[in-house]
Order: sequence, then structure tokens, then C-alpha cells
Amino acid sequence: MNERIRLAVVSDYDKLLNLFKEVHQLHVCHLGEYFKDVENPMPQNYYYLLLDDVNTYFLLIENDNDIIGFAIMVIKDTQNYDIIVERKYAYIDDFVISFKYQRRGYGKQLFSECLRIAKENKVTSLELNVWEFNQDAISFYENLNMKTLNRKMSLKL
Repeated sequence: MNERIRLAVVSDYDKLLNLFKEVHQLHVCHLGEYFKDVENPMPQNYYYLLLDDVNTYFLLIENDNDIIGFAIMVIKDTQNYDIIVERKYAYIDDFVISFKYQRRGYGKQLFSECLRIAKENKVTSLELNVWEFNQDAISFYENLNMKTLNRKMSLKL
């Protein structure tokens, strides 16, 4: 096996579509009241905006030249509120490893690269959101020493 992690480029879009669809379908299946079942969950123009954003790192992990996962990480600053400590942090907006490649260490490799870049950017923390139904992802992140900071709750009416 020959794996590598690199930044996404424009020409990767078509190869990434199946991964976008895979993770989106998981969310549609579990939370159809929040996620629409759409043909294309990653419009091309939005993909290009991500690639052009200097604060966004769109990382791919490949195995034998097949894209098997990706992470979209953004370097952010907190908003200026009197009650919030100003800080710079990294936020993982999406983190995906194809189902057939999970539990083989690829996620840890990709997460490690996110950590490296976050530290290089001198951030104070690495943060992300994960949906409660996704217990596999929660366990994965907890095994990487991530801790829950807050919880969003909902009451259906």
C-alpha cells in the first residue's frame, strides 16, 4: 500500500464526489429531518471557494492514488465579545474516511496531519462538531484525546 496526504486541487473534484455522497447519505439516513437527500451535496462552486480560502486546508488521503478520505480544516479567530477569550483555533468542518477503509489507521494519519498543521498555525485548540448518532466517530475522536465541550439539544414539536 502506498498512502499519502496532500492538499486538494481543482482536478480532484470528480474523484471526491462519491465520498461527499457517502457521508451525506449517512446523515440523511439518520437525520432526514435536518439533511436533504440531494443529488450533489458539494456544489462545485463551493468546492472552489474552499480551495481558494487561505485559512482553509482541504486535505486528502490517498491509497494507491485512490482518494479514500478527506478533512476540511479552517483556521479561525473567536469573535470579539466582551465575555469570550480571544483566541485562534483550528476547526475541522468535515472529516471523512470511506467506510471500506475505516479502522485501518488512515483516519489517525489524517488527524495527525490536521494536528501538525494546527500547531504550525499556532492555534490554541483543534475543534469539531459530531452528530450524536455517529457513535463510531465519537469513539474515534475520544481515542484521539478529544473531549466534549458542549452539547446541542433539540425537542421535536
